[in-house]
Amino acid sequence: MFTNLSDLQKSGFFIALVLMIASLFGVLKITPEVYMFAPMIALVSMFFVITRDGYRKKEWSTLGLHRTGKGLWLFCILVPFICLSCAYFITWLTPYASPFVPEEAGSIWMVVMKVIILFIFHTVTSSLGEELGWRGYLLPKLITLGGKKLYY
Repeated sequence: MFTNLSDLQKSGFFIALVLMIASLFGVLKITPEVYMFAPMIALVSMFFVITRDGYRKKEWSTLGLHRTGKGLWLFCILVPFICLSCAYFITWLTPYASPFVPEEAGSIWMVVMKVIILFIFHTVTSSLGEELGWRGYLLPKLITLGGKKLYY
């Protein structure tokens, strides 16, 4: 459709598209978790319909999917876990909360399994959709506006 757009114009189209998709989600009263998919839907629309960049191998490399960052995975899992554990422990020391499992929730292991499944779902699906849209697509387009190139 638009094959000769500058990076700044692509950025404008992308942001407008994300806002329109998110507004549509709001009008349709879709659950808030789905809002994180708006940048991914906009990315796919930009790649295959609006700019047709998705048909070129070079454009896929700008999303950052070729670098897994395996060296930081343990750090990225442990730091939030430690912070959350400290926050929960401090909260449980107050009279406002207690570490108990309601009877209708089942055993503690069922609760742990549900948390793990939800964690994986939200991390792998919705967070990935948002990160690919904002950081993978939009950031490389806007990085030309100023500052040093840090990642690309």
